[in-house]
Amino acid sequence: MTSAKTSLFIRPELSGVLALGLALLSSCAYRLPALNVPSQQRLVIVASSPERYVVRVIAAHSAEFPVASDSRVTIDVPSLPRACSVYLFDFIKIDDGVKPLNAKAIQLVDGSKVAQKLSLDEIAKLRLDASGYHILQLQK
Repeated sequence: MTSAKTSLFIRPELSGVLALGLALLSSCAYRLPALNVPSQQRLVIVASSPERYVVRVIAAHSAEFPVASDSRVTIDVPSLPRACSVYLFDFIKIDDGVKPLNAKAIQLVDGSKVAQKLSLDEIAKLRLDASGYHILQLQK
């Protein structure tokens, strides 16, 4: 009499398929956005006393640029910080990273108070004057 033994082991031909399936089910993908190109941004600040403002760029080495009495300022923008977005199965976004063009890294400062925060994308959408300066109208 022979008895059929049941094996608890997976057949060798199925082990590769099972391993691949488990790897796909437990995988995350990380996507790092592109760096912004260092640039100069030119702004004209429309306010009652524009010279009291300073434009601060938040980067690895932050810098401040005072607004001139003619309400114009030219700022040097270095490569800005960025961070990866995380995707489950490489298509379901779990965590949104930091994209340099969308990061609010430019601040308009009045004394110790941040009056407005801007991203490079927001600056690009501002109207231009005849000299090519982006017009930033302050609410007051």
